[in-house]
Amino acid sequence: MLFGLPYYLILVIPLGGSLLVPVVGRFSEKLRDWTPAIFMGITMILCWSLLPDIGTDNPSWHWINIPGVLVIPFGMLLDSLSVIMSILASTLCFLIFVYSTEYMAHEGDRNRFFFLMLAFGGGMLTLVLSNNLLIGFIGWEIMGFCSYGLIGFWNDKRNPPEVDPTGYEQTNPLLQFETEGAYNSYAGTKAFIVTRIGDALMLGGILLLFIFTGTFMFETTNLGAGDLAGIAQNSNTWWSTLVGLGMLLPVFILIFAGAIGKSGQVPLQVWLPEAMAGPTSVSALIHAATMV
Repeated sequence: MLFGLPYYLILVIPLGGSLLVPVVGRFSEKLRDWTPAIFMGITMILCWSLLPDIGTDNPSWHWINIPGVLVIPFGMLLDSLSVIMSILASTLCFLIFVYSTEYMAHEGDRNRFFFLMLAFGGGMLTLVLSNNLLIGFIGWEIMGFCSYGLIGFWNDKRNPPEVDPTGYEQTNPLLQFETEGAYNSYAGTKAFIVTRIGDALMLGGILLLFIFTGTFMFETTNLGAGDLAGIAQNSNTWWSTLVGLGMLLPVFILIFAGAIGKSGQVPLQVWLPEAMAGPTSVSALIHAATMV
């Protein structure tokens, strides 16, 4: 990586930087607003510097190590897909954060807003660069909790909801609420609950994978990720173990359910329309750019 810096800085900078946002806000509002863009800009440069390292190194550290019982590494998978996705996520986040500095300049509670935005970016990078399902799921959940807070960010608005005067108001869900803030809170809560359904199924699939194979790792052999025939024939892979037990399809369906919930696919798409209640930069981050 650039200047020989440790790889884990790509995750530490946005996640740790998000905790600094409220601290910086105590001294300078302008600097606080630019803090996420600065941290994500540095992260973006580091992600781009990973291109020469594709396939050459997969750094790993032990997160939980109970000899003879449980070993869970915390590592980064630097294959072509992970690196390209990290570049895409960090670049889009950087551009959206720069836009947010002016878009949110006259809004209140920007400490909370920029904390959630930067933590969301850190969650994405944790997901795409993790070398195992458990750490990837932690990044997945960081995204989920942050999206809940960002979609319902304007929960303090006390003005009556705006409705369409063309007749749609008879079915407009805004009419169920006395204030726009109440509707925004509802939108965030709905997104949180519906996506948790998919997340619970995904966690079930991850745990089943561990129960039957004893690993959370994406790679358990030296075979390439694209060598499906070799993986299927190798008896030492979690893939072949699940096939032998007849559990490959159930585990796949459960894990895929999490993606269905996050990406707003049928039948877990019902949270998606109301999720536009958040600020425009939130909609760009969650809908147009990254999560969905």
